[in-house]
Amino acid sequence: MTLHRLVSLILVNVLTTVVLLLLGCSILGILAIPYVFIGLSFTEQAVLIEGRGSIAAIRRSWQLVEGHRWRIFVCGAAVSAIIRLVISGPIYLFHWLTGADSGNPLPHEGGFGGADTTTQFVWLAGQGIEVFETTFLSSLFLILLTVLYFDLRAREAPYQMPSRPSPTAPPSE
Repeated sequence: MTLHRLVSLILVNVLTTVVLLLLGCSILGILAIPYVFIGLSFTEQAVLIEGRGSIAAIRRSWQLVEGHRWRIFVCGAAVSAIIRLVISGPIYLFHWLTGADSGNPLPHEGGFGGADTTTQFVWLAGQGIEVFETTFLSSLFLILLTVLYFDLRAREAPYQMPSRPSPTAPPSE
């Protein structure tokens, strides 16, 4: 079961990547990429949560997104902008305060290319912050997608609260 989901997940990611790359080969395709990307946004959730195969996950994602593309686009753009400000802000501030440029002072043909230890430390610290940013940003965005996925499922078929069992009288002795 788990191996099947892993294979489906890999296959659905390969398929969506190929589709998006093929769209990027033409001018009209480039214009269609946001529409298609939003339509394919929930394929991973359909595989992992619903246990669907790769093609069924693509169909399910299109079905869930239908009629909600603008809302998904605005939510994704807003969260991305907020996360970028909160996380990238410190990186830009760090680079500005330290005077670090985007150049790589580390390994060149002749060792460290004459960069002093402070420059090397500043560059490494900046790289560490960027790795943290990328990891954190990706995780938050995946959480957002999963919350949107459950929201779309709830809009599709409202959640039915399980009925409470009727209270039973305590056993008489």
